[in-house]
Amino acid sequence: METLDAIADSPVLAIGAVLIFLGVLRGIFMLEKLLGSSPEGSKKAQTAPGAGARPIPKVDEEATWTEPPASTQKSADRSYSKEELAKGNGTVGDVPILLAVCGVVFDVSKGASFYGPEGPYSAFAGHEATYALCVGSFDAEDLDKNWRICLKDEGLAAQARSWFSFFEKKYTRVGTLQI
Repeated sequence: METLDAIADSPVLAIGAVLIFLGVLRGIFMLEKLLGSSPEGSKKAQTAPGAGARPIPKVDEEATWTEPPASTQKSADRSYSKEELAKGNGTVGDVPILLAVCGVVFDVSKGASFYGPEGPYSAFAGHEATYALCVGSFDAEDLDKNWRICLKDEGLAAQARSWFSFFEKKYTRVGTLQI
């Protein structure tokens, strides 16, 4: 009881108690958002990143691929099949570690500690990773999807542009992915 009286008598202690309470509420909210509504808590929430609780749109999986975004780098003439890209997963001898974003293939070998077989982002190596990156997924089902799916949602389109810009600035563009 004396503690509550001390808090009531001291504005500094009252403000501190309110801030602690708000911090706890924020932590609970963030934990709930992180875990989503899945009973297991391990599945990803089905919402677009950075956009509140907007659902991920259901789109036509058969949408056609078109040309990748314009590049600030010199264009590489090489065209990669999905099978060739898959060999760039970091486990095949002299083949560089490759990853495609928005249909553009990047050599991410200089980031082998991230994209190599033991790296935290190894799931993306050897794949068209745009959709998975945009929704924050490491699930195999979200890899190699038509990257144009992201353009059907404003939030995902912004994410796709952001990821493309990141890879364009950090890694070497080596070609495009065949459709």
